[in-house]
Amino acid sequence: YYVDQTTVDTMTEVGLKRLTSAKTVATAWKRLVPDYVAGQTFAIKVNFNNYTHGSADPDPEINSLIEPVNALIRTLVMAGVQESQISVYDVTNAWHSGSMPPVSFVNRCLYPGVNFVYHYGNPNPFSSTEKVVFNETGTPNIPDLAIGNVVVNADYLINMFVPKGHQMTGATLGFKNHLGSVDQCDHVHNYF
Repeated sequence: YYVDQTTVDTMTEVGLKRLTSAKTVATAWKRLVPDYVAGQTFAIKVNFNNYTHGSADPDPEINSLIEPVNALIRTLVMAGVQESQISVYDVTNAWHSGSMPPVSFVNRCLYPGVNFVYHYGNPNPFSSTEKVVFNETGTPNIPDLAIGNVVVNADYLINMFVPKGHQMTGATLGFKNHLGSVDQCDHVHNYF
């Protein structure tokens, strides 16, 4: 596959400005996060729940691509956010200990100060206190699931989901992307 980074950068910048009726990217972000203060952090949730550490690069049709992530980071940096205050993550831990492909994704990030957070090899991926509680009447028993520390510690969360077909639900959208934000997300599949 080939995705032109410059084209994606332009589309992202134009989209942000049109969405917010702003003349600059910095003004657009100020309108989207009006309470942002320098030093606050952003967590960007991407989707690699189909990737296992050490395996061949995943199918680009069902996993995140680096170009839109680079474009988003570019606009945050243009708005004054430091690279070190940005974490790109997917802490999937279910049938496998999730990771991110180094060659096609992590190593192709244009911003070397950005943090990449995933489950594989992470000594402390999940909060010991912050959990998602499932208590819906009449549904399968789902235990409380710990939330990823990267989410708990972030001031802002950006969900970059990949819409795609799914055999159990028909489609996956933004909420399902957050299965990679909680521990033992395979329990949630019982909900479907």
